[in-house]
Amino acid sequence: MKIPLQILDNGMAAVEATVSAPQYRLSLFRVTFIIDTGSGETIINEGDTIKRFSFSVSSLPFHRSTSIANVNFELRKMENVTISFLTDEPAKIEKINLPFILVSRATKRDPENLNKAYIVPSLLGIDFLLNAKFRLFLSSYEKKAYFEKIEDS
Repeated sequence: MKIPLQILDNGMAAVEATVSAPQYRLSLFRVTFIIDTGSGETIINEGDTIKRFSFSVSSLPFHRSTSIANVNFELRKMENVTISFLTDEPAKIEKINLPFILVSRATKRDPENLNKAYIVPSLLGIDFLLNAKFRLFLSSYEKKAYFEKIEDS
């Protein structure tokens, strides 16, 4: 089973997914993730959450602070999350349950900083590949990329 990825014009790989977390009353909101093998953590950008969350991101437990693309963020922990993907098999959806993902929240709340923060993409990090037991195939030159499930032997 494979999950096809999209190769963007800049050569980066991205994937459309839906995210759900019933305990937060979140069901199937769509997120475009950039595959970031340099990130150890999966992060949903504040811009992706702004109209979808019925609660404040600041109400989530604080995890740590970080800087991404010259914007300072608090990373908040959202637990027991399911990320779902369309696969290369007809009408098959792969659901990945994660113990948590992080949600970014810009530390400076002025309009200029928020505009910068909202364009930082959501990221699928190495934690996702390890938890899901996926192999990543990426050939930007051939414009071909996918996740492939590693079957337990």
